[in-house]
Amino acid sequence: MQALGNVQPPPFDTSIPAGDRGNLQISPFRAHQYGSGLRVAFYSHDTVGLGHVRRNLLIAQSLRQCGTADQTLILSGSGQASVLPESQSNRVVLSGLRKRAGRTVPVCGAPLSSVLRTRGRAIAGAVAAFDPDVLVVDKVPRGVGGELENTLRQLRQRGTRCILGLRDILDDPEVVAREWAEADNEGAISEFYDDVWVYGDRRIVDLAAEYGFSDATAARLDYVGYLDRRISTPAALEQAHWDFEAHAPPGPYVLCSVGGGEDGARLVDAFSRAELPSHLFGVILTGPFMPEAVRRQLRQRAATNPRLRILDFVREPAELLRRAERVISMGGYNSVCEIVAHQKPALVVPRVVPRREQWIRAERFSALGLLDVCHPDELTPEVIASWLEREVSLPDRSRIDLAGLAGLSTRLREMSLGDPVAEAVAV
Repeated sequence: MQALGNVQPPPFDTSIPAGDRGNLQISPFRAHQYGSGLRVAFYSHDTVGLGHVRRNLLIAQSLRQCGTADQTLILSGSGQASVLPESQSNRVVLSGLRKRAGRTVPVCGAPLSSVLRTRGRAIAGAVAAFDPDVLVVDKVPRGVGGELENTLRQLRQRGTRCILGLRDILDDPEVVAREWAEADNEGAISEFYDDVWVYGDRRIVDLAAEYGFSDATAARLDYVGYLDRRISTPAALEQAHWDFEAHAPPGPYVLCSVGGGEDGARLVDAFSRAELPSHLFGVILTGPFMPEAVRRQLRQRAATNPRLRILDFVREPAELLRRAERVISMGGYNSVCEIVAHQKPALVVPRVVPRREQWIRAERFSALGLLDVCHPDELTPEVIASWLEREVSLPDRSRIDLAGLAGLSTRLREMSLGDPVAEAVAV
């Protein structure tokens, strides 16, 4: 996590718009107050791409679909969160942040301290009004710039269960050690969190061993399995079908996908210049954050190549991936999970700067025979063309644990059935 100097988190907004609950006696877990299902809030800071908010939306959808959650709230720093196809969650879109030269900067150009105060107050007000039984925080224990700290303290007083969600790979061990020490993330876990869900398989990476976590942190780690994105509501399936019918080429195709697209220019450039096998079309999904100059160049190439199609943004791309013959992709968590779950032959070209998380993941999945990997320094149109001509086998998804979504539902149900251990007074 980028150090943010002396920025102070805003004070928690103690007003409770949903009604005066100031004298309500509550237990550390209060699901029984709301009927059979839980109220679950999700936070993602979202400085780059769509991965964090897509992961939270998927979990929210799964928990509602199986009846574990009645109401869900998504707090996200991604402007695209409001248009992604998971319509039943309440959503709060926070002022956007981006990474520039390793520093966190506001999209709007205002001072970072001012934007963090605004975001913190929005988080506090939304969480107080929603009054969740459970808060799930993606990756950053204190929130970006510490914007979650006061909210977390207040939620602990109210008896809300707080859970930190971590993806399978964080980064190089030395980088993680330095950044976690600077942010005192293990201190935050000890102070604020009941559990740490790891969205991965311990056979791929043991976070405690890999990153030298303390015994106290290691004891909280719960490896729930990878998240299988094939689960969908009827509305999401309908959206995916509509997107496919609107955008798919008239024949078999290879899909080139780069997530949000902010750092995918090199991959789409090489793919757009590669010679495709005569029986295949090429579809490039650029993502909403790809620079306009790169999009313009891609459209110019597609105008002279009838077997190349360019899609800027698709709300629900699952069907495009499911029907693709092959996939060429970067190595983000969501992308790799989708590739393996759909058993697609894939060439993964991971990001290696400023973080090596994608490279580490791609290498470990490649070692299991689940995908092929190419270092970005070795990427050329010829490498892509050669891979497309090769015979490849389908990945065996049984080699990793993909039962994460079912595992999360089970864990929350067990929480809701547990006996209250103590009582607290809501402030």
